[in-house]
Amino acid sequence: QQPIAFPQLTRLDNRIREPSPPPRNREERERNAKERASQRRVTTAKTRKTRARAQKMPSQETIDRNTRAVKDALKREGNRRCADCAARGPTVAAIAFRTFVCQPCANAHRELFPDNKLKSVSLAEFETDEVRGLRQHGNEASRKIWLARWSQNDGEPPAGAPREALKRFLSRKYVDKAWVAGSAPVAPPVPAPRPVAPPPAPVFAAAPPPAPKPAPPADGRRRISISFGAKKKGTPEPQGFATTHRNAAAAPAPQFNVAPRAAA
Repeated sequence: QQPIAFPQLTRLDNRIREPSPPPRNREERERNAKERASQRRVTTAKTRKTRARAQKMPSQETIDRNTRAVKDALKREGNRRCADCAARGPTVAAIAFRTFVCQPCANAHRELFPDNKLKSVSLAEFETDEVRGLRQHGNEASRKIWLARWSQNDGEPPAGAPREALKRFLSRKYVDKAWVAGSAPVAPPVPAPRPVAPPPAPVFAAAPPPAPKPAPPADGRRRISISFGAKKKGTPEPQGFATTHRNAAAAPAPQFNVAPRAAA
């Protein structure tokens, strides 16, 4: 048996293996040189970006050292309590404020400050600048800045407070700056009264009052009307079916004379 030949594949294979033909003229040589130079520039740029990215990315040793430094900062006495409520044992770092907060306060931070970066102490990776800010600042220094004029009468969210209460407190603390030293006191926001919805309309309307009975005639007579079948509108009442008398109960019963049937 002879092998089956595939002319298209054979030509393609020969075209790949054969070297490129030499340039025919000067213009073609210059065009090929420009293409090779462009490819070298693209390759060099990619290599530089890769090297810069590798240099910017911290090593595993640096990541481990920063994680240990953050955990050591969390063990300080001033950082063992949440910066925004009375909960103990914060687990999240608020990078923008350089404080440690609990998980409920972190959820309130995400809703009020979407651009604020929050990182878990045990799961996230910290950069060197973030570690430096957390170690130099912390919760104790934050209270001296944001709660300089705060008193017990102003109130503080307890541990496990609802999210709406935490958001109100954070808004007064960081947005209104109600207790920052040297700032004018800001009155707490008064919640707007809720609109009272009108009562629902009844499904069925009330029944109309019964029509008054017609007054009896002045002569004391009563009219009795007997009708057989439906009566069309505008049809006059047939004669002989209305009886007028003074006392209907004392009226004698009608008598009928029935003749006996003759025998066949």
